[in-house]
Amino acid sequence: MSRKAFYVYMMTNKGQTTPYIGVTNSLVRRVHQHRSGDVSGFVAPR
Repeated sequence: MSRKAFYVYMMTNKGQTTPYIGVTNSLVRRVHQHRSGDVSGFVAPR
């Protein structure tokens, strides 16, 4: 049986006014997506 690693992460917007908690299996990829705006969703308008 193979095991997958998952990560719980916490981020905030540049003004540090909106906290965000997420779960991912690729932390490096997810941080890049948040910073570059590649994925729209909760964080995009903030």
